[in-house]
Amino acid sequence: MHFRIRENAIQLIRTTYDADSKKGKSQSLGTVPRRTMTLSEPTAAKLTPEETAEFEIFVQNYRNSIALQSKAYGYQLCDIVRQAIDAAKTAEGADRDAILSNLALAGQDIRRFLNRKQ
Repeated sequence: MHFRIRENAIQLIRTTYDADSKKGKSQSLGTVPRRTMTLSEPTAAKLTPEETAEFEIFVQNYRNSIALQSKAYGYQLCDIVRQAIDAAKTAEGADRDAILSNLALAGQDIRRFLNRKQ
């Protein structure tokens, strides 16, 4: 079994061997919303106990990966902001306007967050 990460969902795919064609055959078992990461009853009914356990391990690893990625972004924030400022200094026209707009929006989000934390 493997998983395809889509924009808003995770697709669960079972691959079985087809002896006639001597190839693997993929079968979609359903999708799981990325927001909730919970199996619907119809999708869960299609899974074997081993596949259900595999899915639970995938969810745990996926959530850990997202948490680590968020933490890394937090540590890289200053470098990213400095690079954006440098890019704005050299950009022109619509590119410069877009970068400055993004910096302003990010600054507002940071201020709101810091004000709530105090």
